[in-house]
Amino acid sequence: MNQHRHLIIPLLASLLSSTLLAQAPTISALNPTANAINVPSSSTVQVTFSTTMDGSSINANTMVVSGSVSGSIAGSYNTPGATATFTPTNAFAPGEVISVTLTTNIADNVEAVLAAPKVYNFTAAVAGGSGFFTPKIDYPVGSAPYSVYSADFNGDGNVDLATANQGSDNVSVLLNNGTGTFADLVNYAVGTSPYALTSADLNGNGDMDLATANYGIASNTVSVLLNSGSGAFAAKNDYAGAYYPASIISADLDGDGDRDLVTANMLGHDVSVLLNDGDGIFTWAADYPSANNPYSVIAADLDDDGDMDLVTANFGGVSVLLNDGDGTFAPKTDYEAGTTLHSVFSADLDGDLDMDLVTAHSQGDSVSVLLNDGNGVFATEVNYGVGTWPNSVFAADLDGDGDMDLATSNIGSFNLSVLLNNGDGTFGAKTDFGTGPIPYSIFAADLNGDGNLDLATANQSGNSVSVLLNVDPIYQDSLALVEFYEATGGGTDWSGSSWLTSARLSGWEAVTVTNGRVTGLNLYQSNLTGAIPASFANLTALTSLRLGSNQLGVFPDVICQLTSLESLWLIYMGITTVPDAISDLTNLTELILDHNEITTLPTTIGSLTSLESLSLPNNMVASLPTQIGSLISLTQLALGSNQLTAISGEITGLTNLTLLDLYSNQLSGELTTGIGGLTNLTQLSLYGNQLTSVPEVIGNLTSL
Repeated sequence: MNQHRHLIIPLLASLLSSTLLAQAPTISALNPTANAINVPSSSTVQVTFSTTMDGSSINANTMVVSGSVSGSIAGSYNTPGATATFTPTNAFAPGEVISVTLTTNIADNVEAVLAAPKVYNFTAAVAGGSGFFTPKIDYPVGSAPYSVYSADFNGDGNVDLATANQGSDNVSVLLNNGTGTFADLVNYAVGTSPYALTSADLNGNGDMDLATANYGIASNTVSVLLNSGSGAFAAKNDYAGAYYPASIISADLDGDGDRDLVTANMLGHDVSVLLNDGDGIFTWAADYPSANNPYSVIAADLDDDGDMDLVTANFGGVSVLLNDGDGTFAPKTDYEAGTTLHSVFSADLDGDLDMDLVTAHSQGDSVSVLLNDGNGVFATEVNYGVGTWPNSVFAADLDGDGDMDLATSNIGSFNLSVLLNNGDGTFGAKTDFGTGPIPYSIFAADLNGDGNLDLATANQSGNSVSVLLNVDPIYQDSLALVEFYEATGGGTDWSGSSWLTSARLSGWEAVTVTNGRVTGLNLYQSNLTGAIPASFANLTALTSLRLGSNQLGVFPDVICQLTSLESLWLIYMGITTVPDAISDLTNLTELILDHNEITTLPTTIGSLTSLESLSLPNNMVASLPTQIGSLISLTQLALGSNQLTAISGEITGLTNLTLLDLYSNQLSGELTTGIGGLTNLTQLSLYGNQLTSVPEVIGNLTSL
């Protein structure tokens, strides 16, 4: 019997262990969901479990909520059943990344704990913005700043700045005055040659601390500076072990609720993981190989398994290292993404709730976008042009439309480039804004407290940080109109006075402002000369444009970029050619081109299927393209005083026409019988031609 007892007891223990494991609570829902963007700043954080939970086990030590700008976020916890709710004391900062860690100390009501931790992020919404920025304001910092980070260092609700200064072996902290202007710098010593800087609440006391990666044989260290709580920092603690670390980031890699550190070691060809003991003291845990010369590293949950993975930007592509769930990492997977990559960033670029990648491709003067399939596998890169030699890239919602845009700092052209997201992970053409010389690093945050994301760059040879404030779209519109006014000789409005008459845009003559945007511009007989500048395309809300009796002489190509246009009048302007790009104006319902010298219409006009009125009298048109028949919404077609010799069969298929003007052309012989199919016509003008007869079917047009 005893020998059987020796067999039964281990079996029972094994069965009991399996039962307890099977009963461990699981996570069934997150609100906001992992990787969500555009989350309202006043949101609570809710986690629904598979069973009723022990509410006392869910607290600030086990459900840790922190922000990339705010640090550890204070709030209250409530778990009446299976759903735990965290209500933050203060709203999330605009655009900040919120990180949530659920540790294995969370238990259900029978004391079974989570089998594995979960770490996930979401991004707070911004209030607005245009993606257009004021001219830079420079603030002095230490020597040769290579990196910039923005966070609330003194806990006053304003977002401050810090730079890592490679030439002076220190960091500069600039506290915000509350208006997007900054106090004089205060410097704190770090290791030799700090190349990179990050900030997070490293010791869990609610304040944003600093860490630098110190590059070079004289250092090869990480310096940690703990915040005193007032935006002043204690003396550095150094950790040795990296080999030429060029980048540093902070994330909870092992799911224990505190923020760990990772460096990308350019000449070590690897990344180093430093695990936090919870008090801001770090242990060098392990090094993991990447591809050659990793210059930048970022952490994100790439495979949606609830832990933070790593990505490096290398001189020959990117390396992805997936987390095994405990802060150790699987061997790298490499992806092509250009050569000489100096920066990588991860964000949900296409709105499908997985984390994509973007790199700064320095030698290619471009960024490379790699979309995630949801499992941590990435599609072939798509490249977009930016300024010269981009050294840093950042993703954030810069225009307030709920998707993630891109910004790069370009050390070869002394500027930054902004690329606005089309909403699907593709991007429009760049817009450049000046910075200080050699902008090595870029960061986006709400610096002036208006809810929009501003930009800051660390300028290596300028010993400065440049601040560019995001402005409301009306500011962008006003600058575009002023440049238009100056480029076209000023001009006067229809009454003979200057149309730029007021300091306020809403008071300018000939300008219509609706909901804070320029929607209409009426400059008839304004004596405009010269050429319309490219910045005119920034009037992205313009729906009505009327330019008449001016001296521009051409159909300005830039007008074809105003894709919101619904009504376009260009009359008495000496236009001879309509550009093919008119096909881009797919919202047009009215196109008036009277009294010009147009001889032909482009075939692309057939794309304007919303067009209801097309007016071309007093031109030199001898024939119409067959694509005119695609304009099925047309109700009015005015072609008087041209050189038409016959009515195109395509016209007779436009059965919605109520007005057809063909007077004073060169029509001869018998009028086509197809005219009888236009039964909605109320007005038909044929005088001034050489017609010999009218078909009987004309009698079908009973509404004439």
